[in-house]
Amino acid sequence: MVDKRSRKLRKGGQQCLTTVEGYKIPLHIRRGLPYMDMRPPSDHELGTLPHVVLTSDTDWNPSKVDNEIETNDVCY
Repeated sequence: MVDKRSRKLRKGGQQCLTTVEGYKIPLHIRRGLPYMDMRPPSDHELGTLPHVVLTSDTDWNPSKVDNEIETNDVCY
């Protein structure tokens, strides 16, 4: 679950990514866009912290969500 809404908004969000395991990864908001700071882990972190997979092992097909709007379906 990604809650990219800034905590500074009147009805602010959590400003974090929550994994299926329940871990919360903080997101930074810079110029209105969410960012997840990343760096290579230390050997100690690799040996002691849990490993969480954030990506799928299947090929990405962005055209899977293509959807053309018909001219008679346009909302005004």
